[in-house]
Amino acid sequence: MSTTTKLSRTRTSGRAGRLATLTPAAKITLGVIVAILAVMGACATQATQTESPGPSAAEVLPADFPVPPDAQVLEGAGGANGVVTLSVAASVEDVVDFYAAQLPDAGWKADPWEGTNPHGEAARGFILTRGEETAALSVTQAPDERSLVEINMHQPVTPTEGSVMDHQG
Repeated sequence: MSTTTKLSRTRTSGRAGRLATLTPAAKITLGVIVAILAVMGACATQATQTESPGPSAAEVLPADFPVPPDAQVLEGAGGANGVVTLSVAASVEDVVDFYAAQLPDAGWKADPWEGTNPHGEAARGFILTRGEETAALSVTQAPDERSLVEINMHQPVTPTEGSVMDHQG
């Protein structure tokens, strides 16, 4: 018998020997722990596979606001003064080109800008106006080759009766 075979047998019998010295209660506890971990792993896999997607862009942006076909909503607090973040499987250049072509068709005047966004990241985008509505659109490069689009929608403030805006000094 070779030394390697002898060592392998010693290791195997050593593990088996340790398991054999466990009390019946410890063996049951160990079995329960292994079963719980197996169930948790199966549940986590199923949750990942069946996890419902976030809201669609149509649910958080105005109905006529252009959205790239493959855009995924990462964050969305839509509405009149909402902020929506989209993830798009395209370069910053392609996303900017998409919006440059689509925004005017939706009635938006799009003034391009280039610089940094409020997070300090290099960005390109548009300041948008349509009637009394305004919005800001920022496109940045994500680490995974996707682009992030942040859209800040703004509705005009309408003065109410008796507001400071009603009084002229």
